[in-house]
Amino acid sequence: MEEAPPAPQANGRTYSDGHPLDEVQYLECKLILKGERFTSVESFSDFRKLVKRAAKETGVGYSAKEFRDQVPQIREVLFLDTADYKLYNNAFILRRRIQYVHGFPVGDPEIVFKFRHPDLETAAGLDVRPNIEGNYVIKFKEEALPLKDQIGGIRLLFSHNVQFGRSQQHKGDLTSSAVNKLTEVFPALHALKESGEEHVALVNQTAVEEVLLDICNLDFGKKFKPRRTLPSGAPAETKSSSWVNFPTSSNSAAWTRSMPK
Repeated sequence: MEEAPPAPQANGRTYSDGHPLDEVQYLECKLILKGERFTSVESFSDFRKLVKRAAKETGVGYSAKEFRDQVPQIREVLFLDTADYKLYNNAFILRRRIQYVHGFPVGDPEIVFKFRHPDLETAAGLDVRPNIEGNYVIKFKEEALPLKDQIGGIRLLFSHNVQFGRSQQHKGDLTSSAVNKLTEVFPALHALKESGEEHVALVNQTAVEEVLLDICNLDFGKKFKPRRTLPSGAPAETKSSSWVNFPTSSNSAAWTRSMPK
């Protein structure tokens, strides 16, 4: 792989190569729950009843018929960072995710690289496109999260992401790369290049297991019909999270770069 250029930054309303800035595609609302309460499929059903009751009390449309026979999906997530969390402390997240079926990994492991920031212009201004030979997808979302220090209220983060299958990155192993090698794949990390030969590794030596189950549709009117999904079982924090996706426009598809075959 060739030497990566400096991290592309926004220049007006475009990146350094003239590509227009990415735009927010959808809103994702996250409700933080206690993971230890979700110990079986029945516990998900119990939570569905609470959602149904809340929807009725607030006048929100509720439908769960199409999800009655669904079974949980299992994903393993590996978060990668340096020993002193240089990526996380600079608003970056790097992870590898793979789906399991009947206890066995299937499909191409997915690499996800994120930059999160409370300011829209800052988040949009950092070009997260990777320097790889294959295909990738850009996703840009606004996240509504609970406040960290009190119950009630929300905080907003803008999450600028790129994701691609492991097979699309043909050289090197991202799960054990030195930071200066990561910048060759993710030019956005150029500011961290001073870390030199410091390597990324599995955070806390812990693999996170996600248990996902779609439980209902909620209709807030005006064509906003989010689907509520519950991922459960992050052992490092003993928390799970529930989120609802709201498309912000009819043109909400992720931006994709496909290489000719």
